[in-house]
Order: sequence, then structure tokens, then C-alpha cells
Amino acid sequence: MAGPGNRPHREFALRVGDRRGFRCLTGNDPDPGGLEAQLDFLRDQLLHQVEPELLDPFRAESGQRRLLRELIRELLEQWSPGAEFGAERIEILLAELIGLGPLDPLLSDPGISDILVNSPDEVWVERRGRLERVDTAFRGPEHLGALMEKIAALVGRTISLQTPCLDARMVDGSRANLVIAPVGGPCLSIRRHRQELRPLYGAADSWAAGGGMSELMGRLFARAMSARCNFLIAGATGAGKSTLLASLLAHVPPNERLVVIEDTQELPIDPDAHAVRLQCVHDVRGASSGQRRVNLADLVVNALRMRPDRLVVGEIRTPREAYVTIEALNTGHPGSGSTIHADSAADALGRLEMLIRREYGGFSAADVRAPIARAFDFIVHVGRLENGRRIVREVIELAGMRGSEYDLRPAFAWIADAGFQPCPEYRTGPRVRLRFGSMPEAGA
Repeated sequence: MAGPGNRPHREFALRVGDRRGFRCLTGNDPDPGGLEAQLDFLRDQLLHQVEPELLDPFRAESGQRRLLRELIRELLEQWSPGAEFGAERIEILLAELIGLGPLDPLLSDPGISDILVNSPDEVWVERRGRLERVDTAFRGPEHLGALMEKIAALVGRTISLQTPCLDARMVDGSRANLVIAPVGGPCLSIRRHRQELRPLYGAADSWAAGGGMSELMGRLFARAMSARCNFLIAGATGAGKSTLLASLLAHVPPNERLVVIEDTQELPIDPDAHAVRLQCVHDVRGASSGQRRVNLADLVVNALRMRPDRLVVGEIRTPREAYVTIEALNTGHPGSGSTIHADSAADALGRLEMLIRREYGGFSAADVRAPIARAFDFIVHVGRLENGRRIVREVIELAGMRGSEYDLRPAFAWIADAGFQPCPEYRTGPRVRLRFGSMPEAGA
């Protein structure tokens, strides 16, 4: 249950737009005065009768929404005994009071990962990897602006001429980005948080069955995790980095202690796993990534004191996060993993180097490359095809150093006309060979 300190934010989020955004709502209603009066009445009643967390559109579950729907109906009967209120009116009131208005149906669609509002009458979504325009629309800039103020209030922030851009992390892990004049907009982007645990292979909803990798690749990944190899997964936003990392973690034995460190809790973890979860603590002014009280690098340092068998760092973004993660993996903890934004497996290594050397200028390239080469065994690049399908584009073993360069051994690659192909010249390096014991080569 939300603490008392959260109630003012919920109250403001419920009240925001009393005479501004909701005025736009009534434009096509046959009884605009009645609808606005109903909103005022219900708003006051809900603040006194409903727990604060139920007023958050990013928290309320379907069962809770059913209860709220019935409560709204009962309150309306008190407000106007004998009057009939249709289902459509109830849904409009529910969406505007405790939801995201016209975005509510999109928010509840499990196939939608991103909601992109370019203007009051232009809304796009990403559905199963592909962008498409939908017929959702707001009643004008004021209606959209009121909704954006509501989202800001849910994280204890405001959006104004002084702060026209806002990045907010919602309670369920979803991310919202808001922009207003004079920068642009009003426009709104919401990236939904979906806890998707996909098997590597052997099931109808697995990566292999869905065309995201070959079964041979899935078997290699499963064995590598069991053998406690370290993984770095690279890719663009929405490419499936976290989804693949979660799939790999499903192969961690339940008797091994897993410490999972994330900016916001996102990775689905098997409930039977011996796992401890840590997440960043954000500044009281909200969830901006630049205002964190306890950041991800702090948590990596602390995790080393928690007797981890394996470490999982959700995503490496900053120079200090890169430095402490590489340092931690060089102290042991085989079978660990992380993700990073990069356009290829090789680019992922270059980005790690760039991050560390940007902050710690005293290191040469060789100084940085050697510990990176010891930290990871496999670099995996994931991406999306034009049809939206997420695939593993390449798998490279990082077998250490060869002189001043990385010893990179391509194991698998996705080829447009041929699909997933093992690299016939691939031979495991000594470190992986030692961990695997005897292992058939990728082409066997």
C-alpha cells in the first residue's frame, strides 16, 4: 500500500485539469454541464474512498478497475437517484478520472509496447515490433496537456515553461517522456513495461519457435549459462536485449545466488530462483535518470558485499557503470550478464571502451581492453527485422586478447537469404572450452 507521502501526488493527479482538460472532454457530449459536474463530484468522492495506489493508471489491475467501475456507478446513483448511466458514460468517466483518457485502451493492449502521441489528433503505437497509426485522438491541446500534467503529478513532478521536457519512470516500470512549448509539442511518448519470459527453445512461445534464433543457438546459450559463461547483450532500443537476458537467466540453477541490479525493476525472474533484486532510488522530485539518490554503479559496489554467485546489471549506460561492472566481473562471479546499446557485437566492446576512457582518461586502450576481455565470454547482438521480428543477429565469443586486439571468434550469424548460420571456422577458446569441458563445435 502506498505510504502517506504518495497521497498528495495522487490527489493532484486526480484533480489536475478540473477546469482545463476536462472542459475539452465535453465537446461532443449532449449534456456537457452534467458530465463536468459528475467529474467534479466523483473526483471528490474517490479521494476520500479509494486507496491512493488505485488511482494510478500504471498500477491498477483489471480486478481493481472492475471494483472502481462499480464504485463509480454507485456514486452516480447517489448523485442523481433514479437516473440511468450507460456503459459508455461509465467508461469515459473511469478513463478520465483514474486512467489516461483516450489512451486507456492502448495501455491495456498486451500487444502494444510503445504509445507515441505526436499531437492531439495523431497517435501511433508500436505493436509487435511495427509502428502503426491508430484512430485515437484527444479533443484538443488542452485535453492532452491535462493528461501530461497528470502523468507528471504521478511521479511528484511538474511540466511547465521552466521545465518543458520531462522523463518519468512510472510505478510499473513504464517510461513516459513529455514535451511542451517552447521546445515543441505537446507530445507524449510512453514505453510500456512488459514482463515477458520467453524460453530459448523447446516451447511454442520460445525464441527458436518464433524465428528469433535457431535451436542450435538456444542450446549453446543454455549450456553456456549452465557452464557459468558471462554474456554481454547489445542492441538498439526495443530490440529485445532485456528479453533475451531474462531468457538466459532462466537457466541459472536455483541453488546459485543471483543479485539483479536495475535502474527500474524490469527483468522477469523465475520465482523459484535464489535471487535478490536491487533497483535505483530516485530523487524525490521524480524519476529523472539524472537525479538518482542511489545509482546503478552504487548498487553494483554494494552487491559485491552480498555474497553473489552471479551478478546481473540490467543495462550499462554511464562511464561509472561501465567501470564498476567490468571491475566487479574481474573479481569473479562467472555466469553474470549485462546489456548495452550498440549496433553490433564489436561496437558493444568499442562503446565500453569509450565510456570508461571518457571518464577515466588515464587509461590506454590496452589498459581498458584487457579487463573487458576477461569480463565477458560471449557478445550477442540482437535486432529487429523490417517485419518487427526480433532476432539474434550475431554471436561472438570473446576469447581474450591477441596482442593488443580482442580475440573475437564469430560463432553464429543471421544471413538474410539463409537465416541463422553457424560459422564453420568457429572453435571455442581456451576459457570457454575449460568451462564447457567437452563441447561439440557450433557446426556439429
